[in-house]
Amino acid sequence: MKKIHLLVIVTLTLFVASCTNKSLNQEEVKDFVNVHFAERVNGAEAVEPFINDFNDSIYVMFANYPPRYWDPKSIDSTSFVEDSAVSEVYSVDIYGNNASVFGKASMYLDGVEIDDFQFHAIISKMKDKLYWKRFYWVNSNSIADNYMYPSTSSGEDSEGYWKMRDAMLNMRINEGVRLSDSLVAADPNWASAHLGQLHAYIVNDNVDGLNETLKIIEGKIGGASTAEKLTISAYNPSLTPQERQNILSKALAYANDDMMLMFWYGFTISDSDTQIEFYKKALKRYPISGPLNNIIGYAYMNNGNMDLAGKHFAIYLAFHSDEPNAYDSMGDYLAKLGDKDSAKNMYLMAAKMDSDFAKMSTAKAEAL
Repeated sequence: MKKIHLLVIVTLTLFVASCTNKSLNQEEVKDFVNVHFAERVNGAEAVEPFINDFNDSIYVMFANYPPRYWDPKSIDSTSFVEDSAVSEVYSVDIYGNNASVFGKASMYLDGVEIDDFQFHAIISKMKDKLYWKRFYWVNSNSIADNYMYPSTSSGEDSEGYWKMRDAMLNMRINEGVRLSDSLVAADPNWASAHLGQLHAYIVNDNVDGLNETLKIIEGKIGGASTAEKLTISAYNPSLTPQERQNILSKALAYANDDMMLMFWYGFTISDSDTQIEFYKKALKRYPISGPLNNIIGYAYMNNGNMDLAGKHFAIYLAFHSDEPNAYDSMGDYLAKLGDKDSAKNMYLMAAKMDSDFAKMSTAKAEAL
């Protein structure tokens, strides 16, 4: 008798489960995906819908990084800077209550594409609710990695190298010099450890400093890569703009994915339309790069296209709100628009954030 009761209970349980978990169909999976990405925008508005599309945790993997479990509840509004999204589902294969999905999503801020990625996901259905179970994705800008890597044997030193470059490109000059000095001290034979020093000298038009440092580097250049050698030689103050451009073009041929080289090469292009087209291509590779959005913002502003200039300065500020240069540049933009009060606020924000900007940005604010 007990066996019969047990059989009835098991049968009823399976029946209830089958009613509760109706099989998926392609259209509801596509709708779930498209609504999910459409709601991943506008800051705080996106947080709750995003979390509700997941179970307690999700298995994720990005590009070449190892897979891991991730807690969606760790997300906050700062992860949803974008204001619109477009998604496309390539294929949906149904396996009972699970679906294997391939697709693409593009994220935008004020009409400018700032992210673009392909994905494969497992979507599950439980109690008539769909949720992401596994998610693997790769950004279009992470496919290639032909950078100007540092020629040093120390892993710790190489980390400082990338930080130095970041400081250089975001105009944190003093920090770039400090990091450069520490790298030179850690590896006295490393030529590109001097890049932060060279950058400070060229920004401040210190010809003597450039020549003295280039002289010191001569004895170390043998251990550098071709891209490093060419980049260092581009700091020679006696070069004409065209000679510098030719050298940086060759450096890019050896490290064609290197964002810093893209930035400096574009800077040497004198024709504004040609310069803008080059930076637009670079932004396809690095859509949320602060330095690239900043420099194309100035290029558009110099061309009189204030609308596009503002969009790129806004991307710089939205994704790099910890960079004082983002506020200083937005100040320049607002000042040109004639919005003196807003420009002044931006300049003073930059001045408070970093010693490099304290004098310069304060002077701009006082001049309004």
